[in-house]
Amino acid sequence: MSGTAIWQPPGSNSDQGTLCTHCFSMTGTKEGLEAVFSDGGYKHLSVKELQDEAGKAQGCYFCKYLFESLREVNSPWWPRVIESCLRRNDLVIIKDLPEPAPFGKLARDSLQPPEFQLERIEAQTTNTETFGGLRMGAARSGIVAAESNPAAIHVSCRPLSKTLTPTLASAMRKALDDCLDHHDTCPQRSSLPPKLPSRVLDLRLPVLEVTPVPSRIYLYEPEENTRAEYVALSYCWGDPRDNVTTTTANYANILSDGICASALPKTIMDSIRVCTSLKLQYLWVDALCIVQDNEENKHSEIAKMADIYRNSTVAIVAASAERVSDGFLDNYDELVSGSVQPLPLYLDKYGGPCGTIYLRQEKDHLLQHEPLFKRAWAYQEYVLPARALVFNSTQALFKCNPSRGSLEPILKTNIWPWGPTFNTGVVGKSSGPVQGYDGWTGVVETYSMRKLTLFSDRLSALAGVASMVGNTWKDEYIAGLWASTLAKSLFWKQDSTEGPIASDFLEGNKLKAVAPSWSWASSPYPTRILTMGKPDVKLVGHYIELASLSSPYGPVRRGTITLEARVLKVSDFLVIDGMNYAKFCIEFDRHVGWDLAYQRPAKPELEEKLGNLKLLYLGRCNGKRFLVVEKTDQGNFRRVGHCRLYLSSWFPNKIAALDWEKILAKVERQIIVLE
Repeated sequence: MSGTAIWQPPGSNSDQGTLCTHCFSMTGTKEGLEAVFSDGGYKHLSVKELQDEAGKAQGCYFCKYLFESLREVNSPWWPRVIESCLRRNDLVIIKDLPEPAPFGKLARDSLQPPEFQLERIEAQTTNTETFGGLRMGAARSGIVAAESNPAAIHVSCRPLSKTLTPTLASAMRKALDDCLDHHDTCPQRSSLPPKLPSRVLDLRLPVLEVTPVPSRIYLYEPEENTRAEYVALSYCWGDPRDNVTTTTANYANILSDGICASALPKTIMDSIRVCTSLKLQYLWVDALCIVQDNEENKHSEIAKMADIYRNSTVAIVAASAERVSDGFLDNYDELVSGSVQPLPLYLDKYGGPCGTIYLRQEKDHLLQHEPLFKRAWAYQEYVLPARALVFNSTQALFKCNPSRGSLEPILKTNIWPWGPTFNTGVVGKSSGPVQGYDGWTGVVETYSMRKLTLFSDRLSALAGVASMVGNTWKDEYIAGLWASTLAKSLFWKQDSTEGPIASDFLEGNKLKAVAPSWSWASSPYPTRILTMGKPDVKLVGHYIELASLSSPYGPVRRGTITLEARVLKVSDFLVIDGMNYAKFCIEFDRHVGWDLAYQRPAKPELEEKLGNLKLLYLGRCNGKRFLVVEKTDQGNFRRVGHCRLYLSSWFPNKIAALDWEKILAKVERQIIVLE
């Protein structure tokens, strides 16, 4: 069994606990380090010994880490894997894991700097085969070292941190300059900077080598067509009372006298610090650059948001801040978080274990878990800019067009999170409503899952993306759908299991009308459009009344579509031998997906309710697809649900056994208006 030795990283204020001699020798001695780099790897404890050591109350902390890492990687079949390893008395082997291309690796002919580099290691067993054909999965760990530690010469990856150090500021500027000057697929720096938005914050930065954070911030209204580089901020408001806003009452004062920087909430203040470090003078923040109590100004500026974010030099995405008061800088340091495991590193130069490295498990990191990426408004603020500095819970990242969904850490950390993707083919040079249709349905599905404070913003928060797509497609936007593909976009389903995306979706006991019933935007739940290959329904005409003429892709007051379609009554299906109307209604009700729970009739009302409904046949897609509609007081119809009825060969029940073609052939096409 292993002996134990107390080892504590230099500069640590807390006792890390015991470190067994096997773990200490692995990286803290020359022989152990050479074994790690060898083909055979470093022979650690047996699986049984590792399990025993990990089970001790005061056991080796790194043995516990190794054992738990192996258990997590093999969690679906762990009982069988561990049983097989214990039966064979397998050893645990620790091996260096070369960095994959294109990063390459330096030669390791000796342990003299800089001949060896540590990036990652993996723990595996001597015999990877287990009974039943299962294989013991290897547990991989990334390795980091603090920049000031002697080990840093051999370890290029740095701990996760969001402290705005000179090193981070310099790396952010370099990433931005590289993109502006060298990325062919990104908008490059030119002699003609972008036009400034209607209002921006002027930081009035002095020309100094080290630029101080300004004490006062001024609202600036540039003359039309004024051009300069600027930054746009994407963030969560949280409680509006925590934010500082421009209103009709304070507008003139902020314009002339500015506002004290210390009065601003931390997220906005942090964004000013980033702008200062990048030496970018102008910052756009919605709370201060839009007059918040002027509805016409809000509609007008929201209509420009696509251009504001798309034309920005870079966007700051405060992904980790749940509220504007939270901020996104200086609130995480991996070395004090307890999430990494320290080990000594033998350095030939010093003849002993004079360096300190830290190991972390390799896991997927998804930005969808960050507070900002759960918000609907933030979707277009992320996908529209050509470049973005993203601050998640642990580090600063850079996104530009070539990376699409992936983000590059500003400092090399070997943690590569993935953010929401936007199919750039939707707005490609050869794109149009037909070519880009699947891309748009993907946009709807991703966006519709995100939360809103106000349900009435359902269309507004996507207006920027819709504007960009509309300018490319030259198609008419109809309350979240496109005229040329509207007929095959009418069959959408919602997922109510996730709960509503806004809490204010009801007025009394009825759904708040923020979009026509036939649009996915009318649903307070995540939605998915199921595509019709060849719809049976035809769009004849439509009418849309916009909430504001200055926002053609924004909210609507009302809207109707006129369709030519085959419309059936429930009684049209009464061709089944031996089934009366009451029994048929119960059977039929099982196939209806009601848009809202209150629309589903109770059993005593079932026969009457279904008798008043009609089924608008959309077409065939894995069964016959229908919209369930009811008549309004104005004589038109509104959607209340959807229905999919299967063919007899797919679903053996009485409805499925109907002869669809015979039934539909008897139904004449008619004109029907949905609202």
